[in-house]
Amino acid sequence: MMLFSLAFACTGCLSCQPSIPSTNVDSLSDTNQDTAEDTAEDTADTGGIEAPCPIIEVEPNNNYDEAQFVILENWICGDANEEFDLDNYGFTFPEEEGWIKVWGRGQDIGSTADLILTLDQDINTAISVSQIGTTDPLIIAPVTNEDALYATIYDQYGGIGDQNFYELMISQVKAPVEYNQVEDDEFGENNAPAGAIEVSNGTRVFGQTSTNSDTDWYRISIPEGQTTNLVLSIEAFAYGSPLDSIIYLYPPEVFESSETPYTAVRNNAYGSATNLDPTLRHTVDNGGEWAVLVKSNLTGGSDFHWYVLDIQLEEVVE
Repeated sequence: MMLFSLAFACTGCLSCQPSIPSTNVDSLSDTNQDTAEDTAEDTADTGGIEAPCPIIEVEPNNNYDEAQFVILENWICGDANEEFDLDNYGFTFPEEEGWIKVWGRGQDIGSTADLILTLDQDINTAISVSQIGTTDPLIIAPVTNEDALYATIYDQYGGIGDQNFYELMISQVKAPVEYNQVEDDEFGENNAPAGAIEVSNGTRVFGQTSTNSDTDWYRISIPEGQTTNLVLSIEAFAYGSPLDSIIYLYPPEVFESSETPYTAVRNNAYGSATNLDPTLRHTVDNGGEWAVLVKSNLTGGSDFHWYVLDIQLEEVVE
């Protein structure tokens, strides 16, 4: 677990990341095509025996300077030829902006590898060690084509041997969730109750915890003179976000004093030890302007750490 802890520490410390080399992004598509053609030739050289993946890992690829550039939508096969063998793959996103899916398979295909996966682009970084129901990692994140991207995969416990192998797929995908509002936080305006963003019943707001200290505040007007069931749900980890979120509910007094204690808090899903997405349910007897705080439950943050906050209000009729 020491390496795992070190990896998470690096998400909040840019100085402990390997430097991304200066790269002509426009030229990477040609490099990627050459890699695919070389892989096809290697397959032909095996006497017609089809390789297990269209792209086979080529060493050395232990750092960004030696990253193997690949094209999207192709399975990549690799293994660990030494302890803590870091395999780096570089690629570019084909559009100005969109969503990328980076999926590693080990446990689910019979490998002994306990994989850890990272995604890096300029100052943004993300880490995954599992999904719901499997130890195989998955990252789905919004990206741009301004800089080259790098996916790094390895056995977090340093495993080695014939049974320590993996498959990796990098794909362009649609947004995994729907939303009807976007957090407007270019300069951190909603990092305190005074700058809370107004939301309402039925709002599904897309937000990001972009830095270690990013805290996202929202303001909800709850009808007075009635009892209201409030349900606040986070959709993130279950859909490939690297975010482990925590959600707080504060009474109206927080807008007058930041020292006001929270009324309720959740940091995971009900009835699930592997789903990190919290759902907070609370019955409000007195209406008014209530506040919701969403932030990371861990250190680290980047534009890859996204969430959708879903807000539901329902009057309690006796």
